[in-house]
Parts: sequence; C-alpha cells; structure tokens
Amino acid sequence: MEVSFPKAAKESGVSEYRVFVVKSTNTSTFNLATAISNNNYTSVSAQGEDITVSLSSQAKDASGELVKANQSYNIYVLTAGKGAISSVLSSASQAVTISAGS
Repeated sequence: MEVSFPKAAKESGVSEYRVFVVKSTNTSTFNLATAISNNNYTSVSAQGEDITVSLSSQAKDASGELVKANQSYNIYVLTAGKGAISSVLSSASQAVTISAGS
C-alpha cells in the first residue's frame, strides 16, 4: 500500500510523520490522544518535500493486527511536533480496501 501526503508548511518544527492504518469501523474513536499513545504506525522522516511512502507487507493497523485484504481502512497522518511544537492529526482519508493479490 502506498500513502502520499503533503509536507508540513514548517518542517523545521516536525520531529517525524506517523502513518496510521485504522480499520474504518474504528475511525469514530481514533483521535489525537489515541494516536500519540499508539505504537502501531509507520514512521517517516521530514524530507523537505511532499511525501510518498510504501507501507511494509508486515505493516500493522492501529489495533496491532497485520493489514489485510478485504478489510476497509482509513489512513491518518500524525505530524509529531519537536519540543514545544504541538502534534497535529490529519483528518481520515477516504476508506480504502486492499484487494486480494495486491
């Protein structure tokens, strides 16, 4: 699965980006507080440009389960702030489902 998103306007205040794959049935309870305390994400360094990242075949969803085919997911990006800079969670992406064999 490939995820693309725009870089933060001021990347000097970004520690990292965290890409979360969240089951669509869990989006109503996924928020900034749950994202900050969740360790099931793909970490991406600030790169100075818009970002495209391919998630590992071993990527886990926010519940800690392997991302699998025929499951509906939404993607979130947490922009983790440096020092006193606050972290920000994106809105959910549109729902995506991985087809078997993808």
